[in-house]
Amino acid sequence: MQLIGDEGYRALTTTRIEAITGVSRGLVSYHFGSKQGLIEAVIRHVQAAFVDHIVGLQRAEWSCGIDGVVGLVKGYLGQLLNDPRRSRVVLILTVESIAGQPALKAAIQLLNAVLRDSLREQLVQGQQDGSIRVDLDPTTEALVLAGILRGLTVQWLADPTGVELLRATDSVVALVNLAYKTG
Repeated sequence: MQLIGDEGYRALTTTRIEAITGVSRGLVSYHFGSKQGLIEAVIRHVQAAFVDHIVGLQRAEWSCGIDGVVGLVKGYLGQLLNDPRRSRVVLILTVESIAGQPALKAAIQLLNAVLRDSLREQLVQGQQDGSIRVDLDPTTEALVLAGILRGLTVQWLADPTGVELLRATDSVVALVNLAYKTG
């Protein structure tokens, strides 16, 4: 993850991994089979970290429904300040999947689906518990929220001193409450 985040996708070669880590090229190939296998392992790691840290924290601290949506927003954007590496890697690999490495598309699509599904699940639960308006389409709103979260992430990673992430997080929370909350 560090190599992708610091030097980009193209720098991820078995020779470069060997130089940085001291692990032999053969061992990398043995465990992952190919560069594609290694990238997919990185994406699975990022996905598991999202589910374990952000979704798990959200479920433990913010319950479900509107509070769950707010928890996911705070958790997603808050993790940037704690450890931006995962988000940086996801965005680099996303761009690569669009620009030059179509073999990455399926893995990136799955990663994006996990974010959208987590948001959609909370929106549906909120509609069921009465905390979120029933006239909303949870699938569409999850897509919009994921776009907001990814967009803020891109802006903050590109210009951390120019983006006040905590204020932006508060603004997204206010938007969520204004747009989705019942009553």
